[in-house]
Amino acid sequence: MTAPAPCPVAEAHEQDKNGYDWRSALEDLRGAYADTTIHGYARDFALFITWCNEQECCPLPASPQTVARYLDANIATLRATTLVRRLAAIVRVHRLLELENPADSERVRMARRRIQRHRPNRPRQALGVDRPLRDSAATPCAWAPLRLCSATVMMCCA
Repeated sequence: MTAPAPCPVAEAHEQDKNGYDWRSALEDLRGAYADTTIHGYARDFALFITWCNEQECCPLPASPQTVARYLDANIATLRATTLVRRLAAIVRVHRLLELENPADSERVRMARRRIQRHRPNRPRQALGVDRPLRDSAATPCAWAPLRLCSATVMMCCA
């Protein structure tokens, strides 16, 4: 597919001003992906187009500078997983339209690293099992006298 002339600003509707029909391209995913995944791609890419309209830049084909600016603009308000998901939607639409992938550039890779460092998604540390907790788990409940699960018995006997 040959790329039309660059656009000043694109619409978030069926086609952008360059003539790329990104919504029907996403419809090509039906059957290969879950409907919720396709809907998520459409929603995330529409948000990217809205941001591009506000910034007066072209979303299709998006330049690496545009994608990096988009990620950096949202780093303070969105979680890292949300931004990575939105980047995946941008990449998927570009691949479906057989456009150059803007995420392959070093600029976008660095923006993604900034996201991971600025908003790390670390799991919460689980509390350890201490003697009082172990002892309370080993006592039979009123509703199940004399029934202890095998894990509790093993903890007490160890």
